[in-house]
Amino acid sequence: SVFRYFSEEIKQTDDLRTVWDKVNEVFEKLLQWYNHPEHYHYIGYLQNKEGKKRNVILELLSRKFKTKQELTNYLIDTISNDSKSFLKDNRISIDYNSDKKELRNLFFLFNIESYVSLSQSSKGEEIYRLPFDLYSSVNYDIEHIDSQTEKEVSTLKPEEKMEFLKDLELDFGFEIGKPFEENTTPLFKESVVEDKWKEDNINKEILNEILESTILIVNEFLEKEPDKLDENSKNNIGNLTILNDSINRSYGNSYFNTKRRLIIDEDKRGVYIPIATKNVFLKYFSGNTKKHTRWSKSDAENYQKQIEKSLLKFMK
Repeated sequence: SVFRYFSEEIKQTDDLRTVWDKVNEVFEKLLQWYNHPEHYHYIGYLQNKEGKKRNVILELLSRKFKTKQELTNYLIDTISNDSKSFLKDNRISIDYNSDKKELRNLFFLFNIESYVSLSQSSKGEEIYRLPFDLYSSVNYDIEHIDSQTEKEVSTLKPEEKMEFLKDLELDFGFEIGKPFEENTTPLFKESVVEDKWKEDNINKEILNEILESTILIVNEFLEKEPDKLDENSKNNIGNLTILNDSINRSYGNSYFNTKRRLIIDEDKRGVYIPIATKNVFLKYFSGNTKKHTRWSKSDAENYQKQIEKSLLKFMK
């Protein structure tokens, strides 16, 4: 868009030196914005958020700002005005049942503010930038951190049921101990072999029964948690995040510790995961947590408080 602007300028004048001076002036502005954490991120948010598209860069180039702070204030006010549908009265006013576009914009803005905060904490030593090209190349779902519903076992293919059972054993087998082991042992023709999960070692006729009884054992185990997230809170912002749709649709409705493990694995493989989503599953916002394999009521409350604190400047 900037290129097209100057292309038209060149067509309408014979004084190329004047045009070149303008090019240098615009380049200096763009460079200043790129090297300023708030300007870079807030302009990027306005340019890339879902909804009515606008050419933010050309809008800003047509305005005069006396100071950097004046531009910062203008960007914050603009984002605030654009966010009134989900940020108002010093709180977040939407939940899982709200417009998904607004939810994605909310979490986009939280990711933006996470990078701004990182850059400001470095005291000018380093600028951390959200990679807008990577972020915008991915489609996102709104994900329940602690699943809203359990997997519907009857709809799973046999190989998916096997994978689900393997995940349950990996994520709960050791912690639950003997009751888990005694329940799953009949599934295997031989339990002490190099790979007990090989297809020819499975008693397939009892796969459904074993899977359903294992889920029951896991659920009964989790029900004993004193700080368990209650059903009425599962659609609140404190239990939501954004996740790449390809990952979410593969792991959706898995237990928290299964999602946590698989998301960490995806991140290690180089799959782009938004920073705030990674932080959620690493329990970055949870404070002094004793259990990294659960998403508790306290975790959800602390997480929501952190989002509201981070976005307070936009709540006007």
